[in-house]
Amino acid sequence: MKVSECESQDESKVEAFRQAVESLLDESSNIIKELTESPQFMDCVTKEDDKILTKEPCDQNGECQLDLIGDFEQFSITNGLKLTSKLEESQLSFVNESLEDGIKFSGSFFEGKPHGFFRIMNKYGDLVFFGCFIHGRLHGQSLKSLVGGGFLLNLDHSNSEFSGSFDQSSMVSAQANEVINTRNNCCGLNYPIFELLNDVYYSQDISSLDKISKEPMLADPYESFFVFISVASGTVLAFYNGIRKPSTDMDIPQECISLDKYTSSLAHKVCHSFTPNCDFDKYDHPRFGVILSVVSLREILEGEELTVDYKYDLNVAPSWYKKAWAKHQKMIRGMPSWQKALSRKRRYRRNTSSLSSNHLNKIV
Repeated sequence: MKVSECESQDESKVEAFRQAVESLLDESSNIIKELTESPQFMDCVTKEDDKILTKEPCDQNGECQLDLIGDFEQFSITNGLKLTSKLEESQLSFVNESLEDGIKFSGSFFEGKPHGFFRIMNKYGDLVFFGCFIHGRLHGQSLKSLVGGGFLLNLDHSNSEFSGSFDQSSMVSAQANEVINTRNNCCGLNYPIFELLNDVYYSQDISSLDKISKEPMLADPYESFFVFISVASGTVLAFYNGIRKPSTDMDIPQECISLDKYTSSLAHKVCHSFTPNCDFDKYDHPRFGVILSVVSLREILEGEELTVDYKYDLNVAPSWYKKAWAKHQKMIRGMPSWQKALSRKRRYRRNTSSLSSNHLNKIV
């Protein structure tokens, strides 16, 4: 692949480009200004014969490069989007649309294919994808979100906190990295700068019905960051990996409860509380696959214990949980005993079910 230096844009070319964009994209002027006012953005586009063309994005040294990863190549932007009339326009057009499910996307198209910058947001305003295309093919650095808030980043073959060999986003052999800083590339996005944590190599290690891990004592590098520090609300703190039972999502085998036998993930050591400071959420982990994570519900100070609500069904919950629940109810409601507390909760459930049925019958 031929590598060339990005040409600098003088003020006249920048102004000509901005006028050309605004004349074509009146309805998307706010997004266009956001993109074109970035000085780094100007190095990634050019204008020839009244057409806006996208140049190959640049790295931190100002050199253009082409990085293609299979997972990104298969990530189709146009599948399922009912925008045929706009995508089939012969000249470059900028599309800014919201779909019925709340997903919003904006990007440039040329001859029906993504050509230029492309951004997808979910209904909550979170970034789902950001990348640069040339005639429908991804060029340069791209971001793709994962379950739980992580990102797959095709930056110098680095993915999230692990860098190494990946096959269709599955980790084959990689080392752990710490993000020590960020830099701004020529497309206007901040990208992380990594530093190698250790010499250990990790690979995908998804549990099964009878095996929790092939390396049960290999600790997760991410969890070690949050042992002795204060954290903000919404921070992922630990991971819950386990065997995958048919009747439940995951469970920790008895022989793996002790840290003398299993240290690959630590969320199973988080204690229960009916007034927790954390909760469980799904997380797409590069080593364990889609598992559960422990996420802070509020700011947690250094030295404060992490707790979650186990949310057991009282009909099958262990006795310690029933007593703890009754004690909690007595504390907040003044109930005299844990037996009466349990009885009241069962009556409440039956009455709620009866009221719901009667209400439904009246509506029908």
